[in-house]
Amino acid sequence: MFDATATPSPVHPLLIAPVAPTLAKLAAPNLLGMMATTAVSIAETAYIGRLGAEALAAAALVLPLIMLMGMIVPVPWAGGFPRPSVGRLARETRSEGIWSPKARL
Repeated sequence: MFDATATPSPVHPLLIAPVAPTLAKLAAPNLLGMMATTAVSIAETAYIGRLGAEALAAAALVLPLIMLMGMIVPVPWAGGFPRPSVGRLARETRSEGIWSPKARL
């Protein structure tokens, strides 16, 4: 039932605060992290560049693969794979083999 004497619940600050300062406060840690990552990348490139043109070319060739691995690897731990279908696939392949027509996601 509704109680007229109950105190109203406080409103969350994100709902009543001005947008620009709130957004700036929330974005500041991400901005600092991205700036630190960029600074490290520039320092590593300068260091590899002192080793010679071949080392710099090798680093430029491998960098896209390293970035791709960095984006793909954390997916299972972040909940990116559909767990029920993976579990079902594991049960089906265990009983009937991986090449079974039933063994699909």
